Amino acid sequence: MTTQANEQVIAHIKEAVTAHGTVYSSLRFAAATAAPELDTSKEVRESVSTVLGRYAEHFGDDHNLKAIFTDFLTLHYAADAPVSIERKVGGEVQELHTTGEEATQLAKHDMRKAAKAAREDLGAGRAAGGGRTPRPNQNGPVKGALASAKSAVENLLKSEAGVTALRELLRENGYQLRKVSK
Repeated sequence: MTTQANEQVIAHIKEAVTAHGTVYSSLRFAAATAAPELDTSKEVRESVSTVLGRYAEHFGDDHNLKAIFTDFLTLHYAADAPVSIERKVGGEVQELHTTGEEATQLAKHDMRKAAKAAREDLGAGRAAGGGRTPRPNQNGPVKGALASAKSAVENLLKSEAGVTALRELLRENGYQLRKVSK
């Protein structure tokens, strides 16, 4: 095991850091260039979707890049609208009040928070759960737990070893299990 840093590893890390910064900057620039194509007379989803549709094929299967580009477009759509987010600075949570246009210059995570806030302010917030319809719990939490416990006890009662284990568990807790004579 070596104690010195491997130069190849350092080179790859530097390349990744440079590439990441370049990708983000490129998407910021691309969205700024595409911003005049946004139609603010339409709803934000429709306008951003139309512009995104013109360039979607160039993203390939990289949904992350497409999402970042979409967030930049959303902020350009809301260029003059006030946007407020909370962000951590030095371990302390601070509120940041800015505009959509200014938010495009923020670091990636803060920019994404600002885009989310802008979408919500424009009434185009994303549905919780990715738009899936939650399934209602038919039994409720207590009935579901009781049904599960009942099923477990029924399985224990099917064998002599299970009955013995159940008797011991009940005895340890101050109860007694007896078979009812018919």
